[in-house]
Amino acid sequence: EMLDEVASENKLVAFGGIEALRATVCEVLQPLTRLRRANAISGWGLNFDSLDLASKVDLRTLAIKVQSLCDSLWHSSLGVQKEAIYDAANSTQIPVCPHTSISLIRGRDALVVTGVALRRLIGSLTHQQVAWERLEELLRLAAPEASAQASNWLPRAVALLT
Repeated sequence: EMLDEVASENKLVAFGGIEALRATVCEVLQPLTRLRRANAISGWGLNFDSLDLASKVDLRTLAIKVQSLCDSLWHSSLGVQKEAIYDAANSTQIPVCPHTSISLIRGRDALVVTGVALRRLIGSLTHQQVAWERLEELLRLAAPEASAQASNWLPRAVALLT
């Protein structure tokens, strides 16, 4: 895996390993995932493209600063109350895939949080070394095509696109 190459082995083991990191990343991304879902359903118009997610993630705990996240996405011209944004982020609902019932998270969001972890918790890399674009590139280089071919999501994606 990519983390075997870029993370500190000792720090990764102390954190609990790759599965513990995956679980933590999924957990801390829940407020953002809920916001993305609420935005899609309600048509709020939140601008996630301008979000600097890494700045909203605590280097020591990986927790997302939910209020700061909401504040950075909200502006008065949206036509939605800021409290609705807070409520969506702090909901207990866990968005899941309708086909697999697996918790939904955006891959690039997961790379951002993983990048933050690689700066201190599971590595000692710089902010530039762990930018999501860089990690995405490393994943593409490291993942064999056979992995995608053997996955259960690829046939579904192909069916939806054809």
